[in-house]
Amino acid sequence: MKNIIAKIFATICLLTMATISSSAQTTISLNYESVSTLSKDTIAEIVQFSAKSNSGKIYLHWNVINQHLDGLYFIFRSEDGENFELAGNKKGVGVPISKEIAYYFIDECGCDGKLYYKIIHLGENQSSLSSRTISVENTGVSMSSNY
Repeated sequence: MKNIIAKIFATICLLTMATISSSAQTTISLNYESVSTLSKDTIAEIVQFSAKSNSGKIYLHWNVINQHLDGLYFIFRSEDGENFELAGNKKGVGVPISKEIAYYFIDECGCDGKLYYKIIHLGENQSSLSSRTISVENTGVSMSSNY
C-alpha cells in the first residue's frame, strides 16, 4: 500500500514539478567503452545507492544501468523509516546504451539523527523504478551508508 501511495504522490509531483525539473541541473557521467544498444523492453535497475553525511548535509549517489527512458527521480527522506517526505527531484536522462549512469543529489535539510532515503524514478511512459531504503546518521561529521 505504501508503494502505491508513493507512486501516486510521485506522479502528482511529476505533473506539478515539470517546469521546475526542466530548469534543474542534472549531473550524470557516462563511460562509453564497449557499449551495446538497449531494446525498449530492457528493465532499468538501480545497482548502487549510497549516502554520506558531511557538515550537516547528506550527499546521495546512485548508479543506474539500462535506463533508456527520460523521466524524474524523486528523492524521499524519512526520520523514522516509515513516513517519507519529498526531499527533492533530479532529471533522469535516458540513453540507448547498456552502461551505468551516475546521479548525485545533496540534501540540505538540516535534520539531525538517523535519516532514511529512498528513490523512485518515473519514466516518460509512466513506468516506475524504486530503490531500497538506506539510512545515514547525520551528526554534522562525516558518515556514510552504502548498498
